[in-house]
Amino acid sequence: MLRELIERGLFAICDEPVGWEEAIRVSIEPLIRQGAVTEGYAGTVIRNVKRFGPYIAVTPGVALPHAKDDCHVLHTAVCFVKFNYPVCFDEADAEKTASLFFAMSAEDEPRHLRNLKALTEECLKDDALIRRLCAAKTREGILAALAG
Repeated sequence: MLRELIERGLFAICDEPVGWEEAIRVSIEPLIRQGAVTEGYAGTVIRNVKRFGPYIAVTPGVALPHAKDDCHVLHTAVCFVKFNYPVCFDEADAEKTASLFFAMSAEDEPRHLRNLKALTEECLKDDALIRRLCAAKTREGILAALAG
């Protein structure tokens, strides 16, 4: 799945420090470019994080920006953005810092769960892969991390 995201242009690297709100906007950009969501989708995710806390920071190093948003989701998709400067969601909780953002949009819950399952099976439960991806700084480094 990750290699496919890179090959299909649903991938980016952010090589400058940004706050969590800007990180969400940056991480949604590949979905906007592909026509999966409108620009308003990032605002929905940001409002939800402000309301519910950093629910998108799912494990140390990884964030899954997503929200139920019937107005701004056009089709189901996943993209991957690597932040070379880790993004902090909560200064008091070091585990709420992420470098790997997998932004997701879904037309319905079954499709959302299917994408979440695929990400979990391929990436999220592989701690060694997460460490390699977090350490990688370039597209070539990301591809090498995926190869093992």
